[in-house]
Amino acid sequence: MEDLSILKRAKEYIDKLARGINPLTDEDAEDDTLVNNVRITRCFFYISDVLGKVIENGGEIGKKKRAEKVEKVGLFE
Repeated sequence: MEDLSILKRAKEYIDKLARGINPLTDEDAEDDTLVNNVRITRCFFYISDVLGKVIENGGEIGKKKRAEKVEKVGLFE
């Protein structure tokens, strides 16, 4: 799954940006850069969390669909 590996790399980049690190050079970003703005940092952490959930879900957005429905067994009928 090439898409899943791209999602994982994107998450790594977002994680670094959230920590104030340039993902291309691994150097700390300057204090006065946009990346170190607290509102931007919170947004990056949120995006990272969403990407993590998508990765856990095999690259699918939303909840995983069950493979087959469980039939009711006359217990509540």
